[in-house]
Amino acid sequence: MKAADRAHLKQLFGARLKNFRLAKGLSSSQFYALSGIDTGNLRKYESGARQPTLSTIMIMAKALEISPLELIDIDFQMPEVG
Repeated sequence: MKAADRAHLKQLFGARLKNFRLAKGLSSSQFYALSGIDTGNLRKYESGARQPTLSTIMIMAKALEISPLELIDIDFQMPEVG
């Protein structure tokens, strides 16, 4: 996967995370209280500047009361090789 594709994927995930958080009516401070993920890191995840680990995704999903699969269900089309 090219670096540009990885960056795009992180941005898609970040937007999805933010949409779920806002849909639950949670501020970044409230999300921190539920997840332990500080607001600085949350901002990086939501902007696509940082990629969460699998365990962090699990924590995020639990705080949002959704399954991890819902959080990572991103429609990302891989470019064709060749």
